[in-house]
Amino acid sequence: AGGRLQILDVASGPGEPAASLAKAFPEASVHSTDISSDMVKAAESRLRGQGNAQAKVADMEDLEDFDDGTFDLVTCSYGLMFAEDPDQALYEIHRVLKPGGTLITTVWENLTTERAADTLLRAACDGNSVLPERIIDPVALAGPRHLEGLI
Repeated sequence: AGGRLQILDVASGPGEPAASLAKAFPEASVHSTDISSDMVKAAESRLRGQGNAQAKVADMEDLEDFDDGTFDLVTCSYGLMFAEDPDQALYEIHRVLKPGGTLITTVWENLTTERAADTLLRAACDGNSVLPERIIDPVALAGPRHLEGLI
């Protein structure tokens, strides 16, 4: 690795933005991770032919396969809000970042479509069924300054 820019994309799903980063920074070493082996297979397919990128299964809440201070940049595109413990995920991201490293993350602001789907599902169930409680609220990190406070 030496002086190569080291990039980690957590919760990469089918390999984005890892694939775009690998293409944009051909001298960098890009690591795409996801907790789902199916998503990692999709990422491997997307990264095929890009010699500077690899994909592996890893939980953003436990990045044990990576040493402290390894990465110059960590990205997480629309994945952090699905962490069971966002504090732990951010702890791990901070741990693997080099001092002065950068985290770029995005979270959903609203889920109008999901809320509409809930309404339709209730209607399809004659309005008598109670929908299961969400374990994780994917918009919980979108509140003003909420994510900034966690970081």
